Amino acid sequence: MKLFTKTEIETHLNQLDLSWQFDGKNLFKAFVFLDFDQAVLAFNLISEIAKKQCHHPKMTNEYNKLIVKIHTHDLGGISQKDFDLIQAIELLDL
Repeated sequence: MKLFTKTEIETHLNQLDLSWQFDGKNLFKAFVFLDFDQAVLAFNLISEIAKKQCHHPKMTNEYNKLIVKIHTHDLGGISQKDFDLIQAIELLDL
């Protein structure tokens, strides 16, 4: 699997149009829910998808906010694997 260039990353993000952003290292998105319980439920749902894909994002939770950060650790950047995980997360319709 190859690393994407910054241009390739931006092209993929524009095609998705799903509010994901790139901070130079990670693809990330902040999800805001009505309360803590919904944020934790989303955390658990994303965890299940990540386990199935053997690709584990960094997730942080603060009350009703869940921030998901993704990059391909073993390659040290962004690859197709990251966009595959994003697409699976988005199918959850959080």
